[in-house]
Parts: sequence; structure tokens; C-alpha cells
Amino acid sequence: MRKTLASLAALGLATLFCATPGTAAEIDVRQMDLTEGPWALGTEGETCQLILGDAEVEGGRHLDGGAECSGINPALGQATKWRIDVPHELVFLNDGGRVLAKMNYDEAKSVFTGISANGDPLVLSQSE
Repeated sequence: MRKTLASLAALGLATLFCATPGTAAEIDVRQMDLTEGPWALGTEGETCQLILGDAEVEGGRHLDGGAECSGINPALGQATKWRIDVPHELVFLNDGGRVLAKMNYDEAKSVFTGISANGDPLVLSQSE
């Protein structure tokens, strides 16, 4: 196991963000550790703040600010947790574990991107 982890570390962080087709795999805790903290969700001039927390909850980690972002993406009105299932895909979930929204990592821009319920592009970028 240690050799496997050392090999993964040697490949560098870029490999964490490669696209992997298929269904949700095991939760990617390493990438979640790197993703924690304040983020800004925006679409065409409107933004809101989210905190991808480090507190573990059933099925992911705690999320703050989901309800405040419901104007940008109505699905986030019930979002209370987040996780990364595959290296490039961040998902927002409700208390019951239902996936409410998915965003994919754009390595070239260092942001997560997605589409809102009304078809507008969404961008999730780290904020300070």
C-alpha cells in the first residue's frame, strides 16, 4: 500500500485531475484534501461563496453556503455536503446523499466547471 501511495505521489498532482470515464468510484480523499476551503461559484456576472469543509459527514464532507448559491444553481439550495468521486468530478449532495450537482475539473484553468439548471455555464474557482 505504501509503495502504491508513493508511486501516486511521484506522478504529481496533475494526474489527480485527468478525466476518468465511468461511474462514481471510491471517494478520492487526497484530492478532497487539496480542494478544501473557500470557493466562489459564478455564472455570467453573479457569484456566491461556498466553503468546502474538512469535517467528515456521512457520504462526504461538510459544505457551507449551498443555500446562498441557490440563485445561481437552484439544485444547491439543499446542498449540505460535497465529495470527489473520481479524480475530476466534484459532486454536491443533500443530507440524504442525493447528488444535486456535478462539476468537472478544468486543469488548464484550475477551476471546476458545470452547467446550471437553466443551461448557463458555471465556474467554481478558489477564493481567498
